[in-house]
Amino acid sequence: MLNIILLIGMYPAIFIIYFTMKYSGKNRNGTMFGLCVPRDEQLAEEFYRQVENKQVWYQHRMRSTFFIFLVLPLISIAVPYLSIQFTIWMLWLLLAIVFFELPCIMVNRELKEWKKSVQIQEKAKQDNINLVELSKAGQVRKTKLSQFLLPILLSAAAVAACYFFHSDIYGRRMTWVIAVIAACTPMFYAAAKWMDRQRTAVVSYDSEVNVNYARAKKRIWNQLWLLCAWINTAFTWGVGMALKKDKFLTGMLWGTIPYIIVITACILLAVRKVNRLERRYEKKIDPMLREDDDDCWIGGVLYYNKSDKHIMVETRVGYGTTINAATSAGKVFLVIGAAVILYVPIACLWMILLEFTPIKLNIQEDYLIAKQLRNDYKIAVEEISDLELVDDLPELSKNAGTGMDNLYKGNWHILYAGDCEVFLNPKNEVFLKFTSEGVLYYMSASDDMQTRAVYEELRKRQ
Repeated sequence: MLNIILLIGMYPAIFIIYFTMKYSGKNRNGTMFGLCVPRDEQLAEEFYRQVENKQVWYQHRMRSTFFIFLVLPLISIAVPYLSIQFTIWMLWLLLAIVFFELPCIMVNRELKEWKKSVQIQEKAKQDNINLVELSKAGQVRKTKLSQFLLPILLSAAAVAACYFFHSDIYGRRMTWVIAVIAACTPMFYAAAKWMDRQRTAVVSYDSEVNVNYARAKKRIWNQLWLLCAWINTAFTWGVGMALKKDKFLTGMLWGTIPYIIVITACILLAVRKVNRLERRYEKKIDPMLREDDDDCWIGGVLYYNKSDKHIMVETRVGYGTTINAATSAGKVFLVIGAAVILYVPIACLWMILLEFTPIKLNIQEDYLIAKQLRNDYKIAVEEISDLELVDDLPELSKNAGTGMDNLYKGNWHILYAGDCEVFLNPKNEVFLKFTSEGVLYYMSASDDMQTRAVYEELRKRQ
């Protein structure tokens, strides 16, 4: 099940990364491989030849990387351990991002050295450019709240309908799942607004060309995010209407497959449209207007410019925007990003320890101790009542805690019977069932023999 979830949620990322990175060597607003095209015509021609020579190697490396990473995560299907499956998928995603950017970074470094060796660093000719940007910026805003308001309201209505029409505990709990899905609709609006507020690109001395280019590009991204908002609204209502059916979670899982496929297809279609747009305007782009700030781009990927007060700028590699790491907000984003990257291997290691560390259940002095990596439960023996040794578990669903093939731990819900605390190996055949201070517990040791021994000891003390 975990493999299916990760396959649905993460596998499309490899297609998005590949198709957004493979065009890094194309001329985009006067930049190629994250570097500005030289202003001098003769040097520009030589630069194009240098790029063309690198293109063969770059495309071969990108295709090889794509096919390797296309197959790599599928080995998790043969792995029986949930923590190892999770680790394979997480590390696969991180490594994919790195390995798909490495070829571009390597080409960027070589071309940057070439540019410096022929001394083509010139002063940017910026006369009246900012006036063009400021005077025309208001004419190229394509995202409006009114466009997104209806799907946002419909998504919210789906959540409200589920809350009022499903009054049972399970229905109310699943309403939170639907609320999370519905929250993606305003997030698509936020993404559209964010990209729409990019400063207007100045690619030509002809103001009309600047405006038309910016308008066409922003229209593509606005249409993408608006379409995604409507798709998410439809998905929210579909999940909400399936809430009363049997095997709701399984149905929602399989329903997510076409949802992810359609969203991915929309993104790739938008990327294709942007590529076509840039090819159409390629001859109209004046490289003299492009500020030669290559030294502010680390590897063509990371932007660091203290003199630029913009927090977000249009990226040179891939699509969309990137942060200016020299700003205070940019540094905060970098720290958060680094923390997330560091958290992934730590989370993977923690899951491995959870799955491969056996649980322990024993009596120490006058307490029943349930331990794995730490003391999870410490229950006074005298407070234990209604003690039973059962050979079957009720139908359980996790509220909070851990759910693996060999470990159930935390707060779980018994279908139509309330919540309970669980600490057991579900592969065992016998379990302790008891209450303590009004709380129902299901517990076991690492094997049935130890569970029976703890049960007998508890019976003697009662």
